[in-house]
Amino acid sequence: MFSLRRWVLTRIQKRIVCTMRSTLQRIYPENINGLFNFRCLDNVVQNAFADEENIQVYECLYIDDDGDPILHYLNYDLRDQKYKEVTIGWKSKFFEYYIVKRIEKDDWRYIQQQFNNSLNYWFIKHSNWFERLCIEDKRAC
Repeated sequence: MFSLRRWVLTRIQKRIVCTMRSTLQRIYPENINGLFNFRCLDNVVQNAFADEENIQVYECLYIDDDGDPILHYLNYDLRDQKYKEVTIGWKSKFFEYYIVKRIEKDDWRYIQQQFNNSLNYWFIKHSNWFERLCIEDKRAC
C-alpha cells in the first residue's frame, strides 16, 4: 500500500545521502566496542570525559544497510589519530561514515541538544514546506 509519508521521507533521505557523498569526508572508524544501545551520543561523551586529554567527540552521518542516513557520534583518539566506533560494534564495517563536525568540550554536556539541532538542520535543509507537512516527527536521519 502506498504511503505518502514513506515516499516523502525516502526522497528527503536520498537528498541527504547525495549531499553526504558529495560534500563530506568519508572515514573508516575503528570498532572498539559494541554496546548496541542506540545511545551513541551518551556513549562517546562518557568515553571523552573518562580521558579528556586524548579523546574527542565528533558528529557524523552513516549510511545503514537500507541506504538510510543516520545521525551518529564517534570518538576520535588523538594518540593514534583514529575515529572510534563505540556503539554499533561489528556492523560498523558495512556502513559508510562521513564526518560532519567536532563537538567542542564545552558542549559535551549539551550533547542531546546538539543531536536535536542537527536532526532539525538536516531535515529543514533537505525538505520543502510540503514535505515537512507530510512528515510528522520531523526527522529524516
